[in-house]
Amino acid sequence: MTAIMGYGNELMEDDWIGLFIVESLKESGLFPCKIIHGGTPGFNVLWDLLGREKLIIIDSVLSENTPGKIFKLSSQELLDNINMNGLNYSSSHGINWQEVIAIGMSQYPDLFPKEITFLLIEIASVNLAYKTFSPAIDSCKHSIAKKIEQEILQILKGQQEICRN
Repeated sequence: MTAIMGYGNELMEDDWIGLFIVESLKESGLFPCKIIHGGTPGFNVLWDLLGREKLIIIDSVLSENTPGKIFKLSSQELLDNINMNGLNYSSSHGINWQEVIAIGMSQYPDLFPKEITFLLIEIASVNLAYKTFSPAIDSCKHSIAKKIEQEILQILKGQQEICRN
């Protein structure tokens, strides 16, 4: 089973870009698979991951990079390179992805996905603002969504079915 999951906090300006993108993916109709609007579940995110073979997670990252830049990392790369490319990845979800991966792999090895791809989007701001983007992200949000869509098609290329529920 493959799933595409978007995460973010709708109360924190650019942080909700992952949610914006999964809604865009649903509307495109290109991905007849499980598309999950993840919000900010904290540790409960683990339950969304279990039982999936392949998983694509779309989330934001705030570092010193150009807003709109997309980082593509496997779960192992995320664990091995916490400070990769100045990423310095942390989370506004109450638990970071490194912790989720480590717990999932150690506690649920048979149920945890064997393949996870993270598509992390560099954002500009996490100021309090309901479903609002900073000018830097607002000006390129549709372009980012299109790039993510193309990246997902590449990740899933060669599968008989693009996705399965």
